[in-house]
This record gives sequence, structure tokens and C-alpha cells, in this order.
Amino acid sequence: MQSEIRKIEDEIFSMLEPQSYAGNKGLEVKHIKGFDKTCVVLQQYVPKDPKTMTTLEYFNALELLKKQVKEKNKKAKR
Repeated sequence: MQSEIRKIEDEIFSMLEPQSYAGNKGLEVKHIKGFDKTCVVLQQYVPKDPKTMTTLEYFNALELLKKQVKEKNKKAKR
């Protein structure tokens, strides 16, 4: 049983490309830049600085903005 699990795990992991977290093109830098860009956009629509929001406030504001943009785009297509 254990060897079967190991075999399945090895097969799954062989399908994933390794990610680099270090350096200026690393995943960590990409996430930080993405967060900063999102904060700039949110600041245009939310009266509170996104960098001072709780995680829940931040993601709720982001989801609400996405929903509003989606609805606006639907109305514009009509």
C-alpha cells in the first residue's frame, strides 16, 4: 500500500514544474508586485488604504470590485 502511494505521489510531482522563489523573477517578487499593483487599483475605489486592511477586508474589497467591473462590462455590451 505504501509503495503504491509513493508511486502515485512521484507521478503527480513529476507533472509539476519546479518554481523559483529567489531572485528578481522569482515567485515571491511576482506576488509582492501583484499585491502592490492590486493595492494601487483598490485605492481608487476604497476609502481605506488596502495595505492597512485585514486579509478579509482586502479580499472582500477585491472580490466586490471584480464583481462591479464584471457587471459594468455586461451592461456596456448591451
